[in-house]
Amino acid sequence: MDWLTFLSAVIKALAWPSAVIIAVFVLKSSLGDLLRSLGSRLEKAKGAGIELTFGKAIDEVEETLPVVKVDEVSAPISPKKIEAVSELSQLPPAYIVSQAWLRLEQTIRDAVETPTTISPHTRRSSYRVMDALNLARSQELINSDELPAVEQLRALRNQAAHSVDPGITLTDALRYHDIANALIEQIEKRTRSRRDLPPA
Repeated sequence: MDWLTFLSAVIKALAWPSAVIIAVFVLKSSLGDLLRSLGSRLEKAKGAGIELTFGKAIDEVEETLPVVKVDEVSAPISPKKIEAVSELSQLPPAYIVSQAWLRLEQTIRDAVETPTTISPHTRRSSYRVMDALNLARSQELINSDELPAVEQLRALRNQAAHSVDPGITLTDALRYHDIANALIEQIEKRTRSRRDLPPA
């Protein structure tokens, strides 16, 4: 084999690896963006389906749970509400979501009448959330339309609490807060009306 044939064989052998190395250096930032994008999409993959982004999940809850009536939306916003929103906007969105869920969960725990077989000490504190939700449903403190929404709010709170970057905007956190407050009002109203009933 002469030296030209040898040189040609070496160039052929090094052509593809060299092209790949050059492409990596030239397209380094683009490849980084692509990998980050793929990573965020993979983080949203959940089982066989796709986990919705926080904002889209809130949209779904609002569609299935018309807790705010049209006349309430068109009503002028009170100064108290403006002040509350102003204070909330100073907080991290994930914190707003977590606190709204904790208030809703506590309202449910306080409202349900737990079976007498459970000791008074464990009735409020260590009672599982899903058990409390099922009791609230059976006691008609939460209706069948609201239960899936409450479960979705719970899942969103877990996403907010346990994700490194849950991707929650302030607007979506405030929407979550308003939904939780509307549910709390409904549960408290039903609890009051149940307590006002004469004993059977």
